[in-house]
Amino acid sequence: MSPGHFGSPSPSVVGGAVKGRRRQKRAGITREKIVDAAARQFDACGFAAASINTIIENGNLTKGAIYFHFSSKEELAQQVIERWSDMVNDEYVALGEAGDRSPYRQLVRFCSEMAHRIDADPILRAGLLLTVEPSVTGGKTAYMKWHKSIDELVVRSIESGEISDRPASYRLSDQVCATFIGGAQLHSVDVGSPNLRTRIVDVFDGLTGGPD
Repeated sequence: MSPGHFGSPSPSVVGGAVKGRRRQKRAGITREKIVDAAARQFDACGFAAASINTIIENGNLTKGAIYFHFSSKEELAQQVIERWSDMVNDEYVALGEAGDRSPYRQLVRFCSEMAHRIDADPILRAGLLLTVEPSVTGGKTAYMKWHKSIDELVVRSIESGEISDRPASYRLSDQVCATFIGGAQLHSVDVGSPNLRTRIVDVFDGLTGGPD
């Protein structure tokens, strides 16, 4: 019996493991490609108008590949929402790492950074819009979590005296979220308008008297 019998896996076992990792990597790449293609369709024409067939056509995909990873268009939408939620969480965590103790500056930074990323990334833009799509399960939960993160910063800004303590100030989070949604919806139809980041900064400048 060879010495390697006890301590080393056979070449066939090693080869199988390597092939398995390669398959996993290819599957991951394909999954990302599908999510990207779906998000671009949701961003361009909305969830209702997008179809598996248009996602296949515009993403250069196969129906078999899509249904291997996702059971429905709604499941695809949920994955896009998850990417959006991950981005929101990443930006919120980054506030603590930045070390700025001003709640108002944190609020402006949080919103402007999100807006900048949404302007540049159709997956995030589609994810945002899908949070207000009634037919997609989980969208409302993601929206309310995002709204709460903004509202917490608004309340802290009021408590610190950086935003005036009046009824309208407590509705600022509603105004900000509405601007995000409206700006994202206008992205594909109103080419000459300001980008989303500019719209968000304008909200703070107009409602709170922030600096130019």
